[in-house]
Amino acid sequence: MPQLKTLNFDIDYKRLLSEFQSRGTLLRAFYCTAIIEDQEYSSIRPLIDWLDYNGYTVVTKATKEFIDASGRRKVKGNNAGTIISFRVGSEDATYLARECQERFDEIDLLQLPNYRIYLKLMIDGTPSLPFSVTTLSPG
Repeated sequence: MPQLKTLNFDIDYKRLLSEFQSRGTLLRAFYCTAIIEDQEYSSIRPLIDWLDYNGYTVVTKATKEFIDASGRRKVKGNNAGTIISFRVGSEDATYLARECQERFDEIDLLQLPNYRIYLKLMIDGTPSLPFSVTTLSPG
């Protein structure tokens, strides 16, 4: 996730899973991602394999890559429904603001503090209202 590299921290998925398990009864831990169908190698494949091996249920969704009219690479596929966003740049903020317009605008997405996320869940096929969450800080 480019946003995480910009914030200069990595997600320790093993620690995250352990943290949730220590705070209650964890029924399932899912990791959902899109995989480009025609790609022989995906840079996310090692992470997916590691998560699957270490107790996560990995859900992948096939997508297709194409070049749009302006020559930019795009990925087309059905959205899984849940949106999680750290602070983003202006192009992404414009798109995400449409998804979060009930609660957050572009400025909110551009100025989101470290360790905060905006989250919009798909629950039984119905999208929730967007809300903010404070994540665990490193260390």
